[in-house]
Amino acid sequence: MGNPTLTVGSWALGRRLREIRESQGLTSTDVARRLKLSQPTVTRAESGRHRLTRPQLAKLCRTYGIPDAEAAELERIRQAAAEPNWLQDYGSLVDGPVGDVFGLESGASVVSTFESILIPGLLQTERYARAVISAASPYIRATEVDRRVDLRMARKRRLTGNNPLTVRAVIAEAALCQLIGGPEVMREQLDALRAMEHDHILVRVLPSSVGAHPALGSAFSIFEFSAAEGLPPVVCVDTITSALIVEKSHQVAAYTLSFDVVAALAAGERESVELIDHIARSL
Repeated sequence: MGNPTLTVGSWALGRRLREIRESQGLTSTDVARRLKLSQPTVTRAESGRHRLTRPQLAKLCRTYGIPDAEAAELERIRQAAAEPNWLQDYGSLVDGPVGDVFGLESGASVVSTFESILIPGLLQTERYARAVISAASPYIRATEVDRRVDLRMARKRRLTGNNPLTVRAVIAEAALCQLIGGPEVMREQLDALRAMEHDHILVRVLPSSVGAHPALGSAFSIFEFSAAEGLPPVVCVDTITSALIVEKSHQVAAYTLSFDVVAALAAGERESVELIDHIARSL
């Protein structure tokens, strides 16, 4: 694999180091010169996409005059972020922005997702996911499709266990009517979607009758983290070939407002189940 996958730990460490640098009026070029690193390497470290070594972090802490207790905590975060994680098993599939999204998703406590055309990846069945991946990437080999499907199913492990991920999904009615993989595959997906409603999984359907709304035609997820992490929410915006991570607070606020609006416009729990049932029966 190329660059390490972004994780909540590496992102938290990078954010803290950037905050300290900026508070001291230093540029990334200043820091690079003192550490004998390239300026892009410092920038990647502050974004969580480059792993600093223990000596590098120690030298950085001395450069910034960070108290011993805080330096020890930063080293603890660095070590935790360097631990192997399940995403590394997928090699080049998790290089770049897509891998960064999965890394942040793995450490999130709440995901609020809106989809206008497809069922959200975290809620997809294996056959539905295979149909989507095969159609989106017709040029790849069957074995590569298998790996991508396996990765998508592996992400769903966060939905179970002792500390499951909380998911708030608003899905446009059009996504339920999009015949993916044929009637049998689509019915299976809709049945699974209907059965997913739990204390930590909320599925709501946005009826087509709502008309225009702030999230029209888009697909995005908002990741929120536990209070212990002390991190602000971020947004992942899906594109045809990759994904975009939005971190700027005013942009995150715009997506959050859009999600709140479509969540308020969506059908309630019972009405959403009835819509899913109606569409499944019509297939």
